[in-house]
Amino acid sequence: MTPRGMRLFNPFNLRKTQIFWKGEVEGTDPDYETFKDFESGLRAGFRVLLTYFNKHHLNSVVEIISRFAPPPENNTAGYTQFVARRLAVDVQDHLIPDGKTLLNLAKAIITFEQGQQPFTDKELNMALTNAVS
Repeated sequence: MTPRGMRLFNPFNLRKTQIFWKGEVEGTDPDYETFKDFESGLRAGFRVLLTYFNKHHLNSVVEIISRFAPPPENNTAGYTQFVARRLAVDVQDHLIPDGKTLLNLAKAIITFEQGQQPFTDKELNMALTNAVS
């Protein structure tokens, strides 16, 4: 485990893709991305969420989590319920991708993926700012 318990500085537990992320480093895990620090991992996670909203037009918890953690390898229904409860919304509610929603969505995903959410709002907001730029 790395500092703060974040496996490979990948708090969103992002799967490997063909995308070369800013701050990505070569790792030993064949399935999951490895980042040089938690800031880079957070930034990548926010980039994924922003892409879901802006490019793929996914606007509800069920749409976002179904893409982020699809079955059969995940308990997508349980994941969706967990995130919706954390956001205090229905799984089908239309989400507006403002800073507060993205911050809370990230907190819920990180908690579900890692079993904890150790980042401050300042750290998360900085990563979100970096993801937008």
